[in-house]
Amino acid sequence: MLLAHGAADLKERLLAGPLTAYTPATPATPTRLRATLAEVRQRGYAYCPGYVHEEALGVAAPVRGADGQVVAALSVIIPNDAGAQAVYGRPRRVPCARHATGREEGRCVTGV
Repeated sequence: MLLAHGAADLKERLLAGPLTAYTPATPATPTRLRATLAEVRQRGYAYCPGYVHEEALGVAAPVRGADGQVVAALSVIIPNDAGAQAVYGRPRRVPCARHATGREEGRCVTGV
């Protein structure tokens, strides 16, 4: 989440270095990582099934400052298995960070 909304020079420095593939699902090539970051920005949240560990699924939502810039992220990790997928599925709606902070800035994100 933070990298997707971070400074362009930071992204390029990271993409220029070696990228580690923790699992086959890890976006560990510059092309795959760029596409993943663009998808996160477009969708409004990160959905990362098996990226770091095959049995873990991460979902992250942005926390925006008063100026609308992403300043932090809220994330959860759940099991990445058929049972969890049946119960949780792919997120349809990610709660706004404003609900957690009590602020009215920001926007809610609806999924696919």
